[in-house]
Amino acid sequence: MLIAAAAYLLGVARTPGWPAARTAAFLGGLLTIVVATCSGIEAYGHVLEWMHMIEHLMLIMVAPVLLALGSPLALLPGLKPVLERPVVAWLTSPAAAAVYYTVAVVGVHLTGIMDRAMVDPAVHTTEELVYLGAGYLLFQLCFGSWPGKWQLTGAGRMSLLALITPVDTVVGVVLLQTGTVEGGLAAEDHGHPRPDWALSAAADTAAAGTTMWIGGTGIMALLMLCVGLVWLHGRPAAQVAPSWTEQVRRSVHAERTGSTGAGADLDDDEAALEAYNRWLAKMHERDG
Repeated sequence: MLIAAAAYLLGVARTPGWPAARTAAFLGGLLTIVVATCSGIEAYGHVLEWMHMIEHLMLIMVAPVLLALGSPLALLPGLKPVLERPVVAWLTSPAAAAVYYTVAVVGVHLTGIMDRAMVDPAVHTTEELVYLGAGYLLFQLCFGSWPGKWQLTGAGRMSLLALITPVDTVVGVVLLQTGTVEGGLAAEDHGHPRPDWALSAAADTAAAGTTMWIGGTGIMALLMLCVGLVWLHGRPAAQVAPSWTEQVRRSVHAERTGSTGAGADLDDDEAALEAYNRWLAKMHERDG
């Protein structure tokens, strides 16, 4: 994490005008990874499935969103042509990102890999990297400054998040209803001492399902709300069609003066007012 932070700050120093908010977001993402993997969350994650699930949510949702907001790839010069190559563009497309995310969540929680990760350090580390990679690939399309081919609109970002949201919900509900990780090890076989306050094996898995269901769905809903607000804030104001009386007024004005009035309000259009005054002057000369 220190190496990643140093590399990012070096890129920021070489990029004039880089937003401080992006730097803070990226460093916050690295800090989230440290908390998830080097604190009590990691330690108890080898014993309690619901704590393991909290680590998952931090690594696949919270940290990737912050890293994506930091837009580290935008600091790498010369990366754009690589990302625009057909194969790379296809592998980093929204469809591919959705598939990666779905496979990561379903593949870990409904196949017994999660229980294996709780006793095998190599599997556990691989699991963490897969979660970070799948989460970052998805959320950089929605929150990051992406130098590649895919530049999603507000509607596209909302659609992508809406497509992914049921994944966490369905997995959480399945774990909650079954009370067990299919094909997984029994909780007492994790090889670590369980604290006295720990839940039973079945209740532990049910709590893990609840955490995935409520936590995952809640975080995704919050992200969709943020994307929606930014999208609506950036949309131009709706153009209100003029009333029929205003249309008649404009038609008569154009007939008399030869000016159509380009402004939204005829009374505030300087060119239209000047044309109207010239017409009045001609009428005055003719009557005089």
